[in-house]
Amino acid sequence: MATSERIRTAVFNQAYTGENRCMPCTAVNLGIAGVIAVLTALVWLPLGIGVLLLSVTLIATQGYLVPGTPTLTKRYAPAWFLALFGKADTPDLPETGAEDVPVERWLLKASVIEPCRDRDDVCLTEPFETAWYRRMDDVREEDLATTELAQMLGLDIDAVTLEEHDGAFVMQSAQGHIGQWESRAALVADIAAVRELPSWVSDWDGLNVFERARLLGGLRIFIETCPVCGGPVDIAEETVESCCTSREVIASTCEACDARVLEAVVR
Repeated sequence: MATSERIRTAVFNQAYTGENRCMPCTAVNLGIAGVIAVLTALVWLPLGIGVLLLSVTLIATQGYLVPGTPTLTKRYAPAWFLALFGKADTPDLPETGAEDVPVERWLLKASVIEPCRDRDDVCLTEPFETAWYRRMDDVREEDLATTELAQMLGLDIDAVTLEEHDGAFVMQSAQGHIGQWESRAALVADIAAVRELPSWVSDWDGLNVFERARLLGGLRIFIETCPVCGGPVDIAEETVESCCTSREVIASTCEACDARVLEAVVR
């Protein structure tokens, strides 16, 4: 490690500075520092200036002035405030409730799922599961393309791109971010479902983009065999942390290859 890097590591709290800096935390702490400095300056101006400089230095090197700020921000900062910095939770993930879109009702009506025979739950029907996994086998051997997903979203095929970042896939257009998939496994499952579902869901053509996306995300929760590595899929409740927020999710993960098939926000 170079000397300059050693100095930076020693001085700066890497967990809360640089790329890991929480901008809402920084804004809150700068506001607190400003109030303290003003109050101190009313007593003695040089002391107020000194307090401000010291506070800014601490925020710059440690990420925050008040201990525990990241935890407090995650717990108490309102969504509108986080949204100012692009840190609010967005509805990119499906949610584990069907009030807005009756996913389970659609899938039951279409004979895609049915009551499980061995437990009090719902499972994929054998005919659909066989057909869906056959589609997944075909998709897995192909170069992943945006064509079918773009058509599903009603987008110009030539105007969208599919980019991979750290194992996740993001669909972009000239207008910006369109959608994302947690892994190649999730993308394979959705492309296969887009090919198969119209044969099962009678009103598929009448569903809007939001409803179709919810249907695809809801369907992935039933995957028990990984679409890419063929091993079992583990379903567990987890806490997903970002710099400024935390949320409880139900996560489906391939045990053999650690591919995340689904993250669904717990309501």
